[in-house]
Order: sequence, then C-alpha cells, then structure tokens
Amino acid sequence: MRAGIITVPERKETLKKLLEIVAPEIPRIKIYRDFEHRGPWWNYWRMFVEMVGGANVDEPIILFNDDALPSRGFRKAWEEIHSRAQSDIYSLFALQKHLFTPENLNRGYVTKVQRRGFYTQGTVYINQQELPRKIKEWFTNAREEDLSPRLRMIRKRAYKALDVVIQDYLVYHDIPWTITIPTLVDHQKVKSTLGHSIGTSPKQAKL
Repeated sequence: MRAGIITVPERKETLKKLLEIVAPEIPRIKIYRDFEHRGPWWNYWRMFVEMVGGANVDEPIILFNDDALPSRGFRKAWEEIHSRAQSDIYSLFALQKHLFTPENLNRGYVTKVQRRGFYTQGTVYINQQELPRKIKEWFTNAREEDLSPRLRMIRKRAYKALDVVIQDYLVYHDIPWTITIPTLVDHQKVKSTLGHSIGTSPKQAKL
C-alpha cells in the first residue's frame, strides 16, 4: 500500500496531524504540495493520475486531503474490511446519518451506489488504473443533458469539486463502492482548501 496527500504550504499543522497517524502505518507516502496555489482540483487530479493510474496490479492506493483525520490503526481495520468486502473502491469518510444503521455498524461497512456518499478525505483504489482516463473522457465529452445540474456548473465554471465528478461518474455508470461504517477517517475541524467546512463523521471508529 502507498499513500498520497494533497496540501498547500501554509497548512503545516493539519498535514502534521495527518502524518503523525499515517506515517507509522504506511511508510511509502508522497506529498503533493501546491506551491503556486493552482487549486485542489489541479493538485488532486495530478495525484490521482500518477498514483492510481500508475499503481501496480492489486496494489492498494490510499489518497488523503491534508485535513483528513484517520483513526489510529486504520490500515489494519481497512485490511480486515477489505478481506470481507473485496471492493475496488473505498470511501473511508461519510456524512449521511442514515448509513449508520446497527446492521452497517456491526458489519463495519456498506457497499452500494450512494449519492453524496463519496468524499476524497480518504479513499482507497485497487486496480483502477484506467479510472482517471475514463472519468476525464466522460466529464469532458458527456452531452450536457447527461450531466446533473451541479456537474454542468462545475464544467462551465472553474473546476473545483473533483470529488463530485468522481462520485457522479460512479453513480452514472452504476459502479458501487464501499463506505466504512463507522468511518475510518474524519475531518479535522478546519476549513477545507476550498474554503468551507464539510462537517464531521456521525461516528468515527475508535480502534
């Protein structure tokens, strides 16, 4: 397993908190620093293409935003979930309270196509080397009427919400992913690099 993290130079403290947890569990980490403040879309996309697109066969790639806050022991917990779920795509963070049912909490995850259930706070990809190319081709070439209103807005204006595009590609193509319940990643109590707060998980795993 290898990890990638996007950040900007001034977010040293949030990155430090993240690395304190991630580094002992995943020694192979690449940090993508946006020194010129070209934006999280640009920064995440280059990480997405390089790490997911360039992954070895069966190699899990885990990607984080710099304000992610994983549970200590998250790697072992994810590996145990993966041994049962056997998914190719995982979202380790979620906000939707209706997903946190006793059944899902007991199982530790839910696998489905879940609108507004994919966040780039912490995601794992396995054997998804073609996914960046497919998403780019779909989002660039899709007919206007095939895109949701928010995707049309994203495409017409400055590209910012890449997590929405990835999620809507999965939804549009009916590709399920696994959401860890309780979440293995939460959101640090800071504004995101987009300037807003997305909130925190209804229940994060205490490992």
